[in-house]
Amino acid sequence: MADKWLDLAPKPEALAPGKEWHVFLSYRSVNRPWVLALYDILNGLGYQVFLDQYVLTAAAPLAISLGEALDASQSAIMIWSGNYEDSAWCKQEFAKLETMQNARKGFRYVIARIDDAEITGLAAT
Repeated sequence: MADKWLDLAPKPEALAPGKEWHVFLSYRSVNRPWVLALYDILNGLGYQVFLDQYVLTAAAPLAISLGEALDASQSAIMIWSGNYEDSAWCKQEFAKLETMQNARKGFRYVIARIDDAEITGLAAT
């Protein structure tokens, strides 16, 4: 059944000039198993997916590296769970996603809620 769904899933378009990633995944580490499954599906469909644990190195400054990866992304998926809004780091990522989308340069993000936690604040809009 999953194979038939994957046959219907959209294939990625070519990356825009200056972009390295089709999708940036924003998540809390407690949700890593779910995010890894999403990564595998998107990667299997041919999308270039930024997932920190596969790209970042221990020597690189985290905030700068994540900011550069976001700037090099065409879109993002913010994985929302009951743990997301408790993180100051995740709130900063959300603010960056919102700023990038509002700049109207073709960047878009979506929220994927993976549990019954209410989406609150600006994210709820």
